[in-house]
Amino acid sequence: MKKKKKKKKKKKKKKKKKKEKEKEK
Repeated sequence: MKKKKKKKKKKKKKKKKKKEKEKEK
């Protein structure tokens, strides 16, 4: 279960990167 929570945090970081890319566009 703890590992799953860590994976979720990584996904959130990816979403932030996508938002940054959208801002650049």
